[in-house]
Amino acid sequence: MQQPLFGEKMEELLNDSAKEETGLPAGGAAGTTQSALVQSEKKAKLVFFLILLILIAGIVLSVVLLAKELSKREDFFPTFGWYTQETDESPDPFDEVSMPVYPITELEEAQAGDDVLFGSYEQDNDLDNGKEEIEWLVLEREGDRLLLLSRFGLDCVPFHETYEDVTWEDCSLRKWLNGTFFDEAFTEEEQKAVQSTELRTEIKEGRQNMGSFVTTDRVFLLSTEDFMKLLPDDFEMKYYCVPTPYAEDRDAGGYIFGYQEEKIKSAEWWLRSTGVSECSAAFVEHFGYNNEIGRQVDSEGFAVRPVIWIDLSAME
Repeated sequence: MQQPLFGEKMEELLNDSAKEETGLPAGGAAGTTQSALVQSEKKAKLVFFLILLILIAGIVLSVVLLAKELSKREDFFPTFGWYTQETDESPDPFDEVSMPVYPITELEEAQAGDDVLFGSYEQDNDLDNGKEEIEWLVLEREGDRLLLLSRFGLDCVPFHETYEDVTWEDCSLRKWLNGTFFDEAFTEEEQKAVQSTELRTEIKEGRQNMGSFVTTDRVFLLSTEDFMKLLPDDFEMKYYCVPTPYAEDRDAGGYIFGYQEEKIKSAEWWLRSTGVSECSAAFVEHFGYNNEIGRQVDSEGFAVRPVIWIDLSAME
């Protein structure tokens, strides 16, 4: 038997209620106590349906008004994690992206978490005005020794120039950091303060040759273990690698984070650990997550955040 429609049910309830109020029998009832109970139940149902209709209408109206209001706000939809594909017809989405500014602490007073200046490297992409001072994030302090990670992505260099199975020990990026970068970034006096560091790097599971190797470097990268230890998961900006205009011009970066006038660009950046598969190296994603699976070693578009130990006593 076909059930009555919602509108028909409402009409029936209204008719029965009207009959009761005029003293007419509803549905052939004889005016007994049972009939009174039936009428009472129908009235309750009628009230319930009316309240339900009012609530539904109110919700629909609220949603419509909210959507209409939000459509007028340009800042409602954040650019967080949004990648814009550039075309010849569209404006450069990175034109309005600014470099974040952090307070600078003197080297002698710096502690873990502070920003300091040391060395210089081309950053504003204006070769005519010379190099700019390098800003570093202090990761650790041991007496007069500071462990520093560049605050920004200073350049865009592949982990290795060719696609082959290679580790940090033999990759071209290690040679570049301890050669070209070291010579360009630090004066002779500053070079005396940059300490040689013995590093142990683990070879990840999934590669044919498991184990570890040791290198001695003056400039290096964080390993996946260093990243987890020195950069705990507190969602601070130190995870995001903002490339300098110079590094950006060399194709570092790709995602924009933030809202309206506070947008920043974030690049993926290399770690020195091997990836799970051969011919790959670990890296940190745009969102600041450690990716141990890795990316092929000759990939382009990855920023470089150098790491150094400096001894302040060597600068006196």
